[in-house]
Amino acid sequence: MKKVKEIPFKGELLEYKVQNLHDVDEALKLSYRIRIEWPEYDKLFFTPAMYQYFSDNPFKAPRRFNPIEMPNALDVNYMLMLKLPEGYYLEEIPESKHIKLDDKNSYKYLAEYRKETNTVMVTTRLQMPVTFFTANNYHAIQNYFDKIIELQGSKGVISKAANNE
Repeated sequence: MKKVKEIPFKGELLEYKVQNLHDVDEALKLSYRIRIEWPEYDKLFFTPAMYQYFSDNPFKAPRRFNPIEMPNALDVNYMLMLKLPEGYYLEEIPESKHIKLDDKNSYKYLAEYRKETNTVMVTTRLQMPVTFFTANNYHAIQNYFDKIIELQGSKGVISKAANNE
């Protein structure tokens, strides 16, 4: 029977860089390189959007009567470039999606696999420049967060190649 395991990635931090920490006019950039210890399994399940913007929907009540004011505007980008080890390939990844609350607030998830370099690339961007919503928008916001959380939790599958591949 084939071994299947959800990856709790183990590895080491090789490089870490912080840019624009003290420059309020520029976007804060965090960059890091990690070496992953790949376990010897035939199938590995992983979450491509490893950076979770939200773990739970903050809008759980069935109804709301007061306006919604977010603590601050958001514009967060996450990029992952994952080089798969020799002998492994990407079998499945959640398809790219663009979830919109309205014309200004959106979540983009873009996933790509480059077979020639055996590299998985995932980019996500959460844009929420609007911080105030009326109570009439409550169900739309609740649904928007549900969709983001669902997509963030979607799994990809990395498989071990057969010996003849």
